[in-house]
Amino acid sequence: MRHLRSLVPLEGIRTLKVVADAGNGMAGHMVPGVLAGLPVELIPLYFELELASGQDQRVTAGTLEWARHHAPPAVSAVLGRLPAAPPGGGRVGEFIRDLDAALRA
Repeated sequence: MRHLRSLVPLEGIRTLKVVADAGNGMAGHMVPGVLAGLPVELIPLYFELELASGQDQRVTAGTLEWARHHAPPAVSAVLGRLPAAPPGGGRVGEFIRDLDAALRA
């Protein structure tokens, strides 16, 4: 990061508003550190890690809805030819089964 920041003089740059959608993934953990010290106002969207959210079903529901909305029809077609996600696997397994069911719907 130090090298990248050395390539652009930051003096005199006005504060930029940056809207970042982390999709409840690792970007929510990484982006704040990457942007730290830069002249930006960060507006975080979906920065809560899905698997770290505990039982907050709003986080899971938002992630599943995003996946359902963005998956091409071919995903549902392929899943329709495969068996459903197997039981087990704890919280990750539960999420995989929910995702599998959402994409088949």
